[in-house]
Amino acid sequence: MNKLYVIVFILMLLAHFFADFHLQGILADMKQEQWWERQEGYNSKYKYDYVAALAIHSAEWTLWMMMPPLFLLPHIDLGMFLLLAALNIVVHSLTDNSKANYRDINLVQDQALHLAQIAFTYAALTLV
Repeated sequence: MNKLYVIVFILMLLAHFFADFHLQGILADMKQEQWWERQEGYNSKYKYDYVAALAIHSAEWTLWMMMPPLFLLPHIDLGMFLLLAALNIVVHSLTDNSKANYRDINLVQDQALHLAQIAFTYAALTLV
């Protein structure tokens, strides 16, 4: 296997760790519906603001995670890249919502799903 492909995969993992654990900041709270409900002056106008926070975090995570192959692999198909980016945003949002709001999954399951996303994205971008 080409050394560059290993480096790209490692950088995708590092980007995941950075975006999911260090970069999130206030979005970690804002993507929880309960957090909004506890805010002073909360009313129905803010009922779905957590969805915006989930989408922003998911888009940010996706862009960080997908930067290494975009910049380092010369053969990336832009259409495939954009399709995978959209898919990753949706899947990341649904996964984080399951953990943060529905509490259907725990952190281990959340992270396993994110790692599966990375592996799928890497494979889709490098095996074409």
